[in-house]
Amino acid sequence: WQKSESGHEDEFPPEMLFDSLRGIDAEFVSLQKNDEGKCPDWVKKASLDSWADAAKAIASCSLVISPDSAVAHLAAAMGVKTWIILPILPNHLWALPGETTPYYDIAALFRQEKYREWNAPFKLIRELLEAISNNPSNSGEECMDKISENGY
Repeated sequence: WQKSESGHEDEFPPEMLFDSLRGIDAEFVSLQKNDEGKCPDWVKKASLDSWADAAKAIASCSLVISPDSAVAHLAAAMGVKTWIILPILPNHLWALPGETTPYYDIAALFRQEKYREWNAPFKLIRELLEAISNNPSNSGEECMDKISENGY
């Protein structure tokens, strides 16, 4: 949930991610190397001493939710469904606008709509996770259709 350099304006508060996950019927694993005690107890912590450890943890996930970070790139490159949370002015790789990227077919982009306002992407993430949780067969194309319908 946090890039290697903390405190950038394009970084969302980790509590927003945890709030969007809380109560969802799923198992969550943190892929954050140094969580500085911000990770809730109900989120499992992966051992991340190397990139091989990170790849192993990612491979055990059916979905990775991450900001634009090395973890997001690794997960998508590995073919793991990846939801990438982006600031209103993202890195040039992600272009503007859109909810998909030519680099990773498996990735969906969740964009901030207003500077310093993160509610919209996390609201949609919550809705999609609830839909998946309530109907596990709904985890593929239907969710991507909903992402597209919402302009993400």
